[in-house]
Amino acid sequence: MKDKSSKLRKVDGPKSPNQRQDIETSIIEKEVPNGITFIYEVQNIGNEDILLQFPTAKKYDYELFTNRGKLVYRYSDGKMFAQVIKNVMLPARKSLHFTTETLPPLEKGQYSIIMWIAARGMDSHKEKLNFTID
Repeated sequence: MKDKSSKLRKVDGPKSPNQRQDIETSIIEKEVPNGITFIYEVQNIGNEDILLQFPTAKKYDYELFTNRGKLVYRYSDGKMFAQVIKNVMLPARKSLHFTTETLPPLEKGQYSIIMWIAARGMDSHKEKLNFTID
């Protein structure tokens, strides 16, 4: 059995400004029959596997804001997540995708969503997307 430990890196908090430069994130809007959802992608663009550690059952979080910056909805508000540490391997050159539930009903207007992965050390990988409800 080949030892893969030299090709494994755990993301567990900032150690240097360049620590997470091999991770890219993005967010896209997706129309579904009853509204819209968002897909948050975490891509390992490096050549080494990355171990992501989730301290709870929460895999991602997001916030919805009006165009004036008023918080409309936060996914994790009012929810309880089991405190179970889970390690997830993100292989080199692969991606993880997290899809929101259909958004709660929103009035017509312009909004923004900020979404992030809930793994340790990934706080700097928040993504923002502006969108419009017609």
